Amino acid sequence: MALSTNSVFHFTKDIDSLKGILSSFFRIKYCLEIIEGKEKTISFAVPMVSFCDIPLSQVINHVDKYGGYGIGLLKKWAKRKRLNPVLYLEKSSTILNDVLIREEFERSENQFIQELLRYTKNYDGKLIRNNEVVQKEYRYYDEREWRYCPTLEEMFKQPIIIHNTENYTQEKQSFNERI
Repeated sequence: MALSTNSVFHFTKDIDSLKGILSSFFRIKYCLEIIEGKEKTISFAVPMVSFCDIPLSQVINHVDKYGGYGIGLLKKWAKRKRLNPVLYLEKSSTILNDVLIREEFERSENQFIQELLRYTKNYDGKLIRNNEVVQKEYRYYDEREWRYCPTLEEMFKQPIIIHNTENYTQEKQSFNERI
């Protein structure tokens, strides 16, 4: 059995969302990401649409968490549309702790770091849905996530929104409305 598919899948919880995708295509929105390191955790919102690369024979756990309605598209399509597999990093890895979430991250205007973070996720951690811990030990790596993240020009030069800023909720809502 192959570990990856020739397709990517996007799952949603209700039929109306699926109908919306079919009539108006995918909706980009800022989604909260929490990256945990050895000594520091950062949280930020990323503009994206997420897909998975899971064989349908293995998708049952994914459907439980993300919804039973889905659409599959060929990987050729995904590559043409600039989707990219997520970079999964272990909490104690050097690249995560010494490069991506240094102390100055929150004050940094380093667009390279922010661009890289848009496609980064912890290998494992707590699965949180609607501010509630759904699963304490969840292996994100098993999702085999692919993401579409718009270019900086498409996103008003706002690649991420830092979560713990004073205006986070208003900024996220404002940018989601502008997308």
